Amino acid sequence: GFSFTCGVRTNSTGFADDVTLVTSTNKDHQTLYDRVDVFCKWSLLELNLLKSEVTAYHFGLQQELPTHGLRLAGGRPTHLPSQNAFKYLGIRGSITGSYEEEKAHVRNRTKEQVEALRDSAVSLDPAIVDEIVRVAIIPIFRYSCPLVPWTATELGEISRLWDSAYRVAWKVGRSFPAAPFRFPKEQGGMQIPDPWAVLARECHSLITQLLEVNDSL
Repeated sequence: GFSFTCGVRTNSTGFADDVTLVTSTNKDHQTLYDRVDVFCKWSLLELNLLKSEVTAYHFGLQQELPTHGLRLAGGRPTHLPSQNAFKYLGIRGSITGSYEEEKAHVRNRTKEQVEALRDSAVSLDPAIVDEIVRVAIIPIFRYSCPLVPWTATELGEISRLWDSAYRVAWKVGRSFPAAPFRFPKEQGGMQIPDPWAVLARECHSLITQLLEVNDSL
């Protein structure tokens, strides 16, 4: 079992992950840090300061703000330059609104999975590999797409990567045209998922979820 400092005893412990503190001033931020410190001492939680990052930016002046005066758990949280991305709930973005690192992650991860599939799909039935593409490759893009400002050119690149994955699935050459995959089923095609359609569907789903919750958003 586990005993808190107040005397309460439980049969399990836990950890806190992806906690975000947002304030407008260093003073307010330090106040929240102090509250976190009090809670950690009460619950006996230990903070990993290397993974506790802080970043600050003045949007009016468009310049980074200092954070070296902040203290947390007897030390300094790790400073993160405002242009650098941080990972929150699985999505990589910076405080200045850049999602270039998330886009790079999606592209690189998709390429890696396509190449891995190319090496392992030789002996598998095409229908099985087709399903692997739908459940393991397309979700790499789908997870964060409604929050990331993809351009038409970038969506075209994602579409070509998906074409490559389906070529692997159906054991055709790299130069095989994408039209048979993309055409609607009514026209004899396979009607594979399209990045533009996936993006529209996920944006609609996200907006629907937001409207169902009665809060400030």
